[in-house]
Amino acid sequence: MLDMIQSDLTVHAENNNPFNYSDNQQDANDSQARNEALEVEILTMAGQINSAQYRFIKLLFEFEEQGGWQGDSIISFAHWLSWKVGMGMMMGREKIRVAGTLSDLPLINKAFSSGAISYSNGSCLCAHSFG
Repeated sequence: MLDMIQSDLTVHAENNNPFNYSDNQQDANDSQARNEALEVEILTMAGQINSAQYRFIKLLFEFEEQGGWQGDSIISFAHWLSWKVGMGMMMGREKIRVAGTLSDLPLINKAFSSGAISYSNGSCLCAHSFG
């Protein structure tokens, strides 16, 4: 039993030797490769989220235009969004404003729909395009 413990300690010491350059270099290479893979996945997902956010606000805009939100005791579309979607009323109004403005800004519309820019970028660009 003592031999097994001694063997484990020896292997552990060899594997954690800071002077063992080849192991440290391999760990650095593995870490860099993992970070690169994570970056690709994060950027891909961000583009998908941006594109989904674009589709979401366009659906909101169409639903608002069609009056689909109207019903008993519903004060406004922002009120409906707060109730049904859990979105703050000010945020709901802002999303409708951005969605409505995008039709007048084809380059921003295209960039947002493709996921190249985020809602935050699109909102800012829409606000400053006419101001």
